[in-house]
Amino acid sequence: MATWTEEIVSAFQELGGISRYKELYSYFSSKNIKDYNAKKDGAAQIRGAIESHSRASEVFQKKSSNYKNNPSNDLFTPIGNLGDGFWGLNTSLTSDIKLDLTSVFSEGSQKKIYTTKYERTPTKHDYDQQSKSNKITGLKGERYVVEYEKSQLQGNKKLQSKVEQVSVTQGDGLGYDILSFNPDGSEKHIEVKTTTDSENIPFYISQNERQYAKEDNSSYWLYRVYDINKEAKLEKYHGNLEQYFSFEPTNYLALKKEN
Repeated sequence: MATWTEEIVSAFQELGGISRYKELYSYFSSKNIKDYNAKKDGAAQIRGAIESHSRASEVFQKKSSNYKNNPSNDLFTPIGNLGDGFWGLNTSLTSDIKLDLTSVFSEGSQKKIYTTKYERTPTKHDYDQQSKSNKITGLKGERYVVEYEKSQLQGNKKLQSKVEQVSVTQGDGLGYDILSFNPDGSEKHIEVKTTTDSENIPFYISQNERQYAKEDNSSYWLYRVYDINKEAKLEKYHGNLEQYFSFEPTNYLALKKEN
């Protein structure tokens, strides 16, 4: 018989790799997993299993794990702050999961990513699926960076606990995705650009993001995450992006002419 933890991992996989507690409760209730509807402590069992299998939690139980690519028992990672009740599977468990965000983001904001293709022959594009795929890739990259930043703050649990995925907890528009810190406590504002391809692939950046890099060049960082579905690689750029990249306009705002 599957354990609570095994059932929770399976639930996360069905829910798209990330979920709030209330979606997990509903999932267990709808399928009556582990006789959930007859138990008074079902919700507590779920919370306890997740937190005891997350390095971010004070009750983390560091021991061997049977899960592939995850021998340390660190199965779950918080999305945003630890107390938000929003969790995701550790990235080592998500490489083979086809994520679907539509059922998960019942609260919070979703990134709107628009892509432009210049084609001269008639071609049908599933832009909805492409946009969803971009959102998934972006979210996985941000989670990867959150874990990376926490690993750089080993020994400082106070700062580790403050690392925040603000794109999820506060929404778009800030000009960056991750709030992190240097060892001295000063802030790092990190914009994450993720691709499933190699490091030579260009990326889209909004005018707001580009302007923020100019205005906040002392705290601003751009993290490029490559090959996110394989062995992810990371490149970091600090300050004004003009010193690293050239920019080409890809969209225009059309204003109606006055007669």
